[in-house]
Amino acid sequence: MRSWPPRAVPDMSERLALPTRVTLADSAALLRTLTPAVARDDCVLDWSAVESADSSALALVFGLQRAATAAGRQLTLTALPNGLATLAQLYGVEHFVSQAD
Repeated sequence: MRSWPPRAVPDMSERLALPTRVTLADSAALLRTLTPAVARDDCVLDWSAVESADSSALALVFGLQRAATAAGRQLTLTALPNGLATLAQLYGVEHFVSQAD
């Protein structure tokens, strides 16, 4: 997720690289896998390898953001695919998925 307001990618955060696909078939497993990391440490969610994402990717972002916030941690997004940003705009939630500078 992102920090509010967007900030530079933190140097000391754990970088979590997403796979090439973040779709309905993948998002639940990604949420289960990544939640412990975002609850344990400040993290950067790196979308640079993602080639395919659907609206379930937004649910992944929101779920990880909830986990990070509940643990008092920061989750920063980087290299968001244009398609995901467009989906966020369509749903009116773009302010929740802004990426770091």
